[in-house]
Amino acid sequence: MQARRLEQFNSIFKWLRKLAKQGNVGAQIILGKMYENGIGVKCDEAEAIKWYKESAKQGNVESQKKLKNIYDKKLLKK
Repeated sequence: MQARRLEQFNSIFKWLRKLAKQGNVGAQIILGKMYENGIGVKCDEAEAIKWYKESAKQGNVESQKKLKNIYDKKLLKK
């Protein structure tokens, strides 16, 4: 059962990455959230920012807000 879920996740993840690379805004923000929160992948802020930026470039307001929050947190840590 566990192996089947992992196989399904890997299949979906590959599909999301393909769509995101093709410019799909929805896939880009989902990948950003996955990397930001460590959902099924290791937390990777740089990778999250990469996907949020790609989505934000296309006018996605949610991604723009996510980027602002990440940068605000970085400023507060200094």
